[in-house]
Amino acid sequence: MTADEQQLCAVRVRARDLVLVRGLWCEVTSLRLDRYPTGGAVVVLGFTAGRPLRVPAHRLVRVVRR
Repeated sequence: MTADEQQLCAVRVRARDLVLVRGLWCEVTSLRLDRYPTGGAVVVLGFTAGRPLRVPAHRLVRVVRR
């Protein structure tokens, strides 16, 4: 992890952050909170390219703030 990178809970991610997804840095353009059918919280991250990603709200993700 470099000095610019942070590990944050998915619920703390903001628009314009870069998130590491499967080895690639992706810019977040949108995000929303949702629920699993079982009631657990999930964050849906939208990116400039590719499909949205559903991440459990408590999951740690690598982020670079912009």
